[in-house]
Amino acid sequence: MKRLWILLIVLSVLLTGCASKEDKALAQEVIAQINNIESATKTNADEIYVAHRAYSNLTEKQQKLVTNSTDLFSMVATLENLIIEEEISKDPTNTITEAELVGIWRENHADSHRGYFYFTPNGYVYYLASKSAVSQSDFISDYILATSFSLNGYNRTTRAKDGGFYNTANRSDATFSVTKDASGNLTMVMECGVASGTYTKTGETVDTSPNQCLHSGCSNMAASTGDSFFCEKHSNRCLECNKYIDEDALLCLNCIVEALKDK
Repeated sequence: MKRLWILLIVLSVLLTGCASKEDKALAQEVIAQINNIESATKTNADEIYVAHRAYSNLTEKQQKLVTNSTDLFSMVATLENLIIEEEISKDPTNTITEAELVGIWRENHADSHRGYFYFTPNGYVYYLASKSAVSQSDFISDYILATSFSLNGYNRTTRAKDGGFYNTANRSDATFSVTKDASGNLTMVMECGVASGTYTKTGETVDTSPNQCLHSGCSNMAASTGDSFFCEKHSNRCLECNKYIDEDALLCLNCIVEALKDK
């Protein structure tokens, strides 16, 4: 038993490293600095910085003697979060809404053909590639990629807002990230197969009013709900969800997408 106690004493001495009076005195100074800081706020950021610098200047042996070092680390982390939150609140990107995505986006760099995305007010996403500039009328139903898109919250790591949609053309998820500069200009980085790239809005004003019914000779406006380009009179109803759909269709695109996902 006596031998065991001796071994424990020796082990304790080895672990503490036989701290000198000077080591203990320097550690006590840092402990006092930390104890004098009531909480982490932007107003006492200087105190936290000074205490953290004093702790960093200690040797590894001396740092082990600072019994309240975890309090220091916690205050540093809190202060960093406060600074980040303030930066986020001032970042124009944090204010981006889904409504701001509506419009035509032009690929920044291209060879013979340039990519164009069109985000519509009712959530549709179109894409086409063209040698010349395009307008809203060029985005016919053949170029629909998705019937809805989403925009997520602010990404603190990338300082962007992320979003996405289900690409019905190749049955895969497409993602994008959007940023806004101090002048209000938006930039979108798109990950969508061959359409991937960096895009900026063309600035062209798009018509957000209801479209006219595509039925020959009809002057009514297209149904305001559902996925139809025809008026309520000339629209069919989706066999699954009963939404308005084009007169020659049986299912809406959402239901078709869901059916494809299940396969």
